[in-house]
Amino acid sequence: MPTTTFPYNNNVPFGPNFPGDDQPEMLKNTTNIAGLIAVDHVGFNSPGATPNGSGGHHLQVTFDSQNVPGVQGNPQAVLYTNVGGPSTAGSVVSQLFYKNSLASFPISCVKAFVGFKNVNNSGGLPKNVTPFMQYNIVAPVVLISNLLGNAQQYTITLTPNIIVTTNPIIFAFYNSPTFQNIVPTYSLTGNVITLTMAPLGSGTSGHEVNVIVIEI
Repeated sequence: MPTTTFPYNNNVPFGPNFPGDDQPEMLKNTTNIAGLIAVDHVGFNSPGATPNGSGGHHLQVTFDSQNVPGVQGNPQAVLYTNVGGPSTAGSVVSQLFYKNSLASFPISCVKAFVGFKNVNNSGGLPKNVTPFMQYNIVAPVVLISNLLGNAQQYTITLTPNIIVTTNPIIFAFYNSPTFQNIVPTYSLTGNVITLTMAPLGSGTSGHEVNVIVIEI
């Protein structure tokens, strides 16, 4: 991304000067103020998008660099970017944090999630499953096998490069008509999670499966 600067002359208007002499520099200042405000904001002379637009609203927040803030005194707090924690020490990619008077909290730690209904293997395998909710998942989820006792295996492919370690935290569970919050086993190879659901009636379709991937 190209560097953008907005030069500003602090020495105009200068009291002893004739105003007309300072006018060219004051015009540059005015123009650059408008340009600066328009970065990430609804700028001058614009109401913003309907129905609730307003000049000065944020369009987005762009963090210029990684800046770790000092101690925050309540109720003061700050949102900032920095590199991740010890598990991602080799990475220089910015992560988002929130710091208040108590601690810092990793806002961008949820890397991916998916929810889907398991299916039976009618029609043969492999079989695609469309998630009902997902983020950073390369859809579809794929039923790859029904094991002995009707345990099922699925592959869940994460969007490339969203994780930088080989051991992110993965929460996985599913609910059946009889059992709640059953924890399946899983393995991670590259960016592919292989999920194995235990044979607690899992050969029947319609059970809700949920997976969350966390890393910082």
